[in-house]
Amino acid sequence: MEYEKILTQIGGFGRAQLMVFLSLSMTSVKAVLDLQLLALMLHVSPFRCAQQNSSGYEPQGFDSHCTISRSSEAGNASSADPSLYSAGNMTEEACTEFEFENDFIRLTMVKDFQLVCARDIYPTILMSVYFFGDACGMLFATLGDRIGRRTILLVCGCVDIVTTVLPVFTPTVEWQIGARFLKGLASPVYYQGLLLVEELTAAKHRAMLGNLYWLLWCIGYSLCSLIAYLGQEWRIIQLISLAFSSSYILVYFLVPESPRWLVLKGRTKEAGRVFEKMARWNGIRWRTNKFDKIVIEETPTGRTLELFTYPIMRRKTLIIVFVMLVYSLAYYGLTIDTTFIIDDVYINTAVSGVLEIPAYLLAWQVSERIGRRTPTVAMSIVAGVAIIAVPFIPQEKQYLFAIKVAMALIGKCLLTAAYSAMDIYGAENFPTSLRNNGVFLSAVVAGFLSVISPVINYLSTVAEWLPAVVFGGLTIVSVLSVLWLPETKDMPLPDTVKDAEKFLNWRAEHEERERQVVDNFTEPEDLAASEMRRPRYGSIGVENGSGNEQQFPSV
Repeated sequence: MEYEKILTQIGGFGRAQLMVFLSLSMTSVKAVLDLQLLALMLHVSPFRCAQQNSSGYEPQGFDSHCTISRSSEAGNASSADPSLYSAGNMTEEACTEFEFENDFIRLTMVKDFQLVCARDIYPTILMSVYFFGDACGMLFATLGDRIGRRTILLVCGCVDIVTTVLPVFTPTVEWQIGARFLKGLASPVYYQGLLLVEELTAAKHRAMLGNLYWLLWCIGYSLCSLIAYLGQEWRIIQLISLAFSSSYILVYFLVPESPRWLVLKGRTKEAGRVFEKMARWNGIRWRTNKFDKIVIEETPTGRTLELFTYPIMRRKTLIIVFVMLVYSLAYYGLTIDTTFIIDDVYINTAVSGVLEIPAYLLAWQVSERIGRRTPTVAMSIVAGVAIIAVPFIPQEKQYLFAIKVAMALIGKCLLTAAYSAMDIYGAENFPTSLRNNGVFLSAVVAGFLSVISPVINYLSTVAEWLPAVVFGGLTIVSVLSVLWLPETKDMPLPDTVKDAEKFLNWRAEHEERERQVVDNFTEPEDLAASEMRRPRYGSIGVENGSGNEQQFPSV
C-alpha cells in the first residue's frame, strides 16, 4: 500500500496531526526568540564615564565618550566642566567604568559586562559566534536521516534547554562566547520539526501547515518586544525564553517517529504501530493487517559535486548560492539591528516581526501571478535603494522622520519578500535529482557566511551609514545576476543535470513550437506527439508534496 494512501486513510489532518503541529511549531518560535532576544540583550545604550573625582562635578547627559579629560594641576579632579581649567593643563585618560542611560532594557549584557569602548567588539563576537553555531547546527541536523527525526529533535531539545539556562550562570563575557556557540547548535532543529510535520500529514494539507509554521516565526519575532519589556534584565529575559523550551516535553509524549523514516530503515512494524496510534487519536479504526508492505516512491538523488560538472548548471549554482548568501547577510544584518526602523527598540522589533507577514504574502502572490525572476529582481533593487537611503535622511523635521521610517519599512519588507521568493525560485532551477543538494548547499554557505553580518553592522562605529550601504549595495549588485537565470513560472522543471543544461533554452523552443502550431494549423494529434518528444521534466512539488523522502544530500 502506498504511504500517501495510508496517511489519507488515518485522517490526513486530524487531531493527531494537529497535536504534532502545535508541539513542533513551538521550535520555530524558540529559534527566533534565541536570535532576536540576544540582539536585544546586546543593545548598546548611551553611556558616559563613571566619574570618580573629588570635585563633585557630574557631567550632564550621556555623551558615549570613552575618555575623560583631567587637569594635571587638579589631581583627580575632572575637567569635564571646561570652565574650570585651561586647555594646556588637560590630559586624556581612558575610562574604566561606565554609567548607562536607563532607556529601554534596564540591564543588558552590554551594561552588565561593560561592553563598550575597548570592549565594544564583544557584542559583535557574541552575535557572530551564535551564527557560526547555527551554521554548524545545520550540519548536525543531517543526522536526522540516520538516527531519526524524533531522536534528533529530542537531542537538540536537551541541548536547547541546557544552553538556555547556561548563559544565566556564566560569570564573564568569555564564558558567554562558548555558551552562545552551543546555543546556536540547537537552533536549526526547527527545520527537522517542519520535516516531521510534513511526513505525518497528507499531501493536500502540507502547504497550509508549512505557511502556518513560518507564520509562528513572525509571531515569535514580535513577541520578543513583550518579553524584553517584561523581563528588563537580560538574565530574567533568558529564563522567560526557557518557558518556550517546554514544548520539547510535548514532543516527547505526543510526537511519534516519522513512519516514512521507519519504513526506509526497514522497521515496518514500528511504522504500522505509529499509524495505528495516529488513527486511534483521529477516531478512526485502522489496523496494520490492512497492508503487507508500505510502498514509498523515492526520488533519485545525485551528489552535490554534480552541480559543478556542466557549465550551465555550474553557472546557475554559483548565481543562486551568491544571491542567497547576500540575502542572508542583509536580512540577518537588518534583523539584529535593533534600531534600523526606529530608535525605540521595542517598537522596532515588534514592527519588524509583523512586517514579515505581508512580506511572505507579497512573495507568494507576485510569484504566482507575475513570475519568479522579474519580481525578485525588482523587489531587490527597490529594497537596496531604500536601505541605502535610510541613514542619509535627516530627522530634524517630522515629515523627514516619516520618510525615513517609510524607507526602512519598504526596504526591510521587500528584502524579506525577495528572500522568500528566491527560496522557491532557486530550488526550481535545480534538477529534481539534485534539488535537495542545491538547496542545502546554498543554505549552508549562506549560514556560515552570515557570521560576518554582525561584523558589517560593527562598521557603524567607523561611519553610521556604512552597514546600510554595504547591505543595500550588495543586494542590488547580486540580484542583477539573477537575470542570467531562466524564468520557471508555469514551466516544467528538469529531472536531471542534463535536462537542466537544456532548460535555459527550453522556453524559447516551446514558444517557437507553439507559434509553428498556430501558423501551420497543426492537428491536435501532431501537437500531442510534439509534446511527447520534449525533455522529461518533473515538478518541484514532487519532493515536498507527494510524500517522497526529503533527505539531506551527500557531497
